Amino acid sequence: MIEKIIYVILLVGFTYLFFKSMNTSDEENIDEDIEFLSVSEAIDEINSTKEQLAAIEEMITDVSICSPDEHGKFISCEWMSSLGNKYKYDLFVDGVNGASEEMLKIAYSERARLRTLLRQQIRNLSDRCNENCNENYQI
Repeated sequence: MIEKIIYVILLVGFTYLFFKSMNTSDEENIDEDIEFLSVSEAIDEINSTKEQLAAIEEMITDVSICSPDEHGKFISCEWMSSLGNKYKYDLFVDGVNGASEEMLKIAYSERARLRTLLRQQIRNLSDRCNENCNENYQI
């Protein structure tokens, strides 16, 4: 008789633990999906910043190799005024004029800003991933 009672108690206990582990794994999967989405968004931001940085690097190269004789070019600038009017202006750069020097200063400044932003985004992603790894290994 005691064996039957112990058997029933063990059966109920294992059933309870089984259903509890099933519910916990579903909740963990939801948390993993959320983490995946946030990490995926962070990676997209990093890729966007990387593309912007590559474009600035290309502009620096293009402006740097300009010469008045053969490699002069126009760089188009577009902006919206505070009233919502759209404007466009083409700057001529030939490697020696003032526009070339100022364009390089702006490009160097933007490159520094983007490099700092990229380092920060990578560090944030690394921190987020390390936090997730540490949470997953806790008992």
